[in-house]
Amino acid sequence: MEWVEGCRANDQESMQQASIRPKDVAVLLLDVFAEMTYVHGFVHADPHPGNILVRPAPHQGRSHRHIRFWWRHFTKWKQPQLVLLDHGLYLTIPDKLRQQYCQLWCSFVVQDHQTAVALGTAIAGKRGGELLPAILRPGWLKQVSPEERKRLRSNAGVDNLGDLGKLLEALPRSLVEILKVSATVRSTASMLGAPLSDRLRVNAVHALHGMAYSQDAQGTVEYVGDLQSRTMRMRISATICALRTWSWLSATVKDMYIWLRPQPIVL
Repeated sequence: MEWVEGCRANDQESMQQASIRPKDVAVLLLDVFAEMTYVHGFVHADPHPGNILVRPAPHQGRSHRHIRFWWRHFTKWKQPQLVLLDHGLYLTIPDKLRQQYCQLWCSFVVQDHQTAVALGTAIAGKRGGELLPAILRPGWLKQVSPEERKRLRSNAGVDNLGDLGKLLEALPRSLVEILKVSATVRSTASMLGAPLSDRLRVNAVHALHGMAYSQDAQGTVEYVGDLQSRTMRMRISATICALRTWSWLSATVKDMYIWLRPQPIVL
């Protein structure tokens, strides 16, 4: 047993008093749970804000998750560290499901709808094959016509909340738990200021890493659809690399602007 000082993951006021930027906590939270889900397949299954403490990292600037640049040493913001509590409930994701889930997210990166549907069918069955990618793919349902949304619901047999409940009951239990954990983490991260682009980038980075290997001793990686093509996988890797570079550049420019801009003089 160890006593750990820190504030709850939704206590933004305490974070700022500790010189921790809430958005940094949000991105770190997304990163930690994405790695557990896509790479390790072993996930803390009760990540509500009360089970996550936030504190300044003991060794500022040494974390592999956050590159700290020289100008950060002249600002008040400190690098955050998360402490997960209550380890009585964990989710073990079957390796085949983990690989398929990784590939599904990678298919979103290059907008490969056909492969996404094939993976959705492999994961959720024929009824949920088209609906699962539509649910997971952020903003996609808003872009399609009402007729297309109606067709998706009809194919899945979902006309009301009762039908949706029956569909969820038919899904693999591990997948339902993944969706519940993801929803909880997403809610906390959004409240702390993480935009949709950060969630997409973080998920894509770890999904790319996780889909490339099997955790089973004698297991093999079985790619689905266009992901069987090495050229397609290289394209996905290049796209994710570009996303990471753009995110790094935009964050760097923003931090430098905040640091260099003249401060108002208070008389």
